[in-house]
Amino acid sequence: MIDIWRTVYPNESKFTWHSNTKPTIFCRLDYFLISESLCNIIDTCNIKPGFMTDHSIVELKLHNIQPERGPGYFKINNSILLDTQYQTQIKQEILNTVQNNKDANPNTLWEVIKGNIRNTTIRYTSFKQKETHKLETDTIKTIETLEKQLHQTNTNDTTDIENEITLKKQILDGIYHTHLNGIILRARAQHVEHNEKNTKYFANIEKRRSEQKTVHKLVVNGKDITNRTQILEEQRLFSKPSIKEKMLKITPFLKIHTTL
Repeated sequence: MIDIWRTVYPNESKFTWHSNTKPTIFCRLDYFLISESLCNIIDTCNIKPGFMTDHSIVELKLHNIQPERGPGYFKINNSILLDTQYQTQIKQEILNTVQNNKDANPNTLWEVIKGNIRNTTIRYTSFKQKETHKLETDTIKTIETLEKQLHQTNTNDTTDIENEITLKKQILDGIYHTHLNGIILRARAQHVEHNEKNTKYFANIEKRRSEQKTVHKLVVNGKDITNRTQILEEQRLFSKPSIKEKMLKITPFLKIHTTL
């Protein structure tokens, strides 16, 4: 924990309490102690005169900036492996890849097959997601229409409408159950109680994991960097091998070739 006011004003003298004795005693008794990782979201930290108290007010303002999130990496929900339409597409994709790369090196062919399987899977899951979203929207509208019709009907025989509502709600429950399983998978929840339906809980786990993996501040050459674009650029430069590192990897092979 750090004293944020002292961090913001390292050389300034200011106090939050003073005595009425002679000589007067000045002290800074009031603090905001925060985690150092929160320093980059501080807007201002000031000491102001208090009201009806002999202590001054310590004011702290934070800004809650949500970091920009990229596309992330693809995580397959393995329940799709039971989808016969998906199985057919994957088998056909493998056959086409092998047919179009007859003369390729086996290792290269294997990498191409894996890449095409990944692309086909992403394309298919995206298509299924759009279909599911449309089905969910249409089902909700149908249920609302049927419930309105049930409310307005004047006859006592409403069995058909009630059965239709029950059927549509079962379809909607199935959609929500599938959606919940996807959230649990992405959240990597290891312990799920039987018949647990707390979707918000698992969604918060997934969001919290994403925030924890986000870098909010970097120190480069003694300088603090908090701009999201600059952080990503510094990470890219750090991960990119230098010319010297590339030469070090090549040099041993050059020496062996020269010796031979």
